[in-house]
Amino acid sequence: MAGPTRGVHAARTWAAWSATKVLTRAESNQSSKKASTSSRHHHRHNHKKTNKEKSAFLRGTASAASHSTTTTTTTTTTTTTRGPLTDRTKWDLWDPLEPITPERSELHPVLDLIRERHNRGRKDDGFKLGLVVEGGGMRGITSAGMLVELEKKGLQGVFDAVYGSSAGAINLTFFLSRDKTGVDIYTNHIANKDFISLSRLIRRKTSKRKPVLDISFLLDHVMETVLPLDWDKVVKSPTPLKVVASHLDGEGGSRPVLLENFRDKHDLKECLRASACVPGIAGGPIKHRGLNLVDAMVHEPIPIWSAVDDGCTHVLTLSTKPRHEGMRRSVAMKRNFIRDWFMSPGYLDRNIYKEVERTARGSYSTEELLGRESEVEVREGFGAEVYTLFPDEQPVGSLCRKVNKLWEARQQGHDKIDELFKELFAEYPSPSLFPVD
Repeated sequence: MAGPTRGVHAARTWAAWSATKVLTRAESNQSSKKASTSSRHHHRHNHKKTNKEKSAFLRGTASAASHSTTTTTTTTTTTTTRGPLTDRTKWDLWDPLEPITPERSELHPVLDLIRERHNRGRKDDGFKLGLVVEGGGMRGITSAGMLVELEKKGLQGVFDAVYGSSAGAINLTFFLSRDKTGVDIYTNHIANKDFISLSRLIRRKTSKRKPVLDISFLLDHVMETVLPLDWDKVVKSPTPLKVVASHLDGEGGSRPVLLENFRDKHDLKECLRASACVPGIAGGPIKHRGLNLVDAMVHEPIPIWSAVDDGCTHVLTLSTKPRHEGMRRSVAMKRNFIRDWFMSPGYLDRNIYKEVERTARGSYSTEELLGRESEVEVREGFGAEVYTLFPDEQPVGSLCRKVNKLWEARQQGHDKIDELFKELFAEYPSPSLFPVD
């Protein structure tokens, strides 16, 4: 509870408690007067009571008092909340100067922080809340739908930084520019042969032939002339965008890199191009910032580790795959086959994928950890509070061009944020205090 609100609450509580005490004392005095009058009247008419009768009377009074005390004690110990003003037993035992301890929230710590920031309109709580968005080619339409709903619900301003890989990073540019039409790119502008063509996979040895996935068509044509992105708004966004890619050192080694602090539009665009440059599918490495860059999927298809290494204490992750899908044996075999035969060009060591998977930060281990139900295990595994939103199902693959299936995948994203919002604000719905266009 914020300081001013807590002060008002305490003042009102003190006033209510004081009023109750006054009423209690007034009624107590009135009862005493009646008792005194009754006693004098009783004494005048019954002054000849025997000692035996007096002893019986006193024993009865003591028994009644004992019964009353037991009832009061039971009421006090079984009541866990402060009752109305008429419940004087609880008010009399409560010290108004005692600090008010808020009830423990049943929400996940990440969701609790999101709700608190949304209601307060401030981020000065000492935590660093990151938003992590998975890539996945055309599966990115699911996380794009999630981002549109987050912005509609007024939750865009609660994050300290946003992290994206490949399609996830591109989705975040529209999120930060507050352009809800960005999600329409998938169904209206790139579900075609200009952007994706498997036939080019067969003829890819021809140097002048376009790659299977033409990232330039998206960045240099669609996002420039068809559905222009406000690049400057992203560069100057108060919530920084951090793009994850993979750096090849030229000697068979590689490592994930976090690209941030963009100088201008060109710098940002090249970083996005590098993060989406799938080896063997989207052309050769992108040389930028003195690095030899390819798609983040080599190391971090879900850039959760980069967010944690960057200091995030709390992370909301948007997955484009259902929970545990990557754990299925058939899916793992298919993924390994595609990597070995189609995503291992000459400039990339074929063993690099296996080497990465053998580490605790490999995609298999990461997905397994994200999918665990135990909040404690996830926190200990990542070293931060992490909450992941998974679609219930994913009807599309990374190179899908079926518009009707893409719409289904998009709706999965919208539905997940709707469910999240209802969970966050079911009891106390309130408008966001962060600016919303």
